[in-house]
Amino acid sequence: MKQFVTKQHHEQALESLNELIRIPSVLDEADTGKGHPFGTKVDDIQLQLYEASHTHLLLKKIEEKEDSLLFCLIKPLLMKNYNQSMLTTRKLILEGYTFEEVMKIRKIKKGTVTDHLIEWQLYFDDFPYETMISEKTMKRLSQLTNVRTWNYRELNEKEPLDYGEFRFYQIGVLKGEIIDDVAS
Repeated sequence: MKQFVTKQHHEQALESLNELIRIPSVLDEADTGKGHPFGTKVDDIQLQLYEASHTHLLLKKIEEKEDSLLFCLIKPLLMKNYNQSMLTTRKLILEGYTFEEVMKIRKIKKGTVTDHLIEWQLYFDDFPYETMISEKTMKRLSQLTNVRTWNYRELNEKEPLDYGEFRFYQIGVLKGEIIDDVAS
């Protein structure tokens, strides 16, 4: 029996690793350009988003096979890796609480909630854009071109703009979760 279990786990591990070897080609296909998708001057948030999205794709592939040995090995790390405070904020938003209510309930600052929401947006695919970005901001930002060159300070000087909404929109376009032909 022990040999059977060991052989089965060995075969499962090999199968999982073989699938992971194929992932780089899937990741390359997800990029719109060849090689690194940014020019020589990389904005920190863009690089962070690029790395997070590729890590997310890799983990998503592993998570699809919950019965695999590889998933069993990394599951505790996956749960530990997520910011528990962010998960609490996410849970409250998903339960229908507003941004302001979350601040009040959790007794945390606006910047902290914004950071939690950005982290949520980077790691999960269920970010509620329609409640986190006002129609006015959506309309304004959808008129701009080349999302990668946007500068918050410049836009905010022209007309006041909430930093969180700016980043949510920018990241949403870069992740392909907000379809915006003009801004892409």
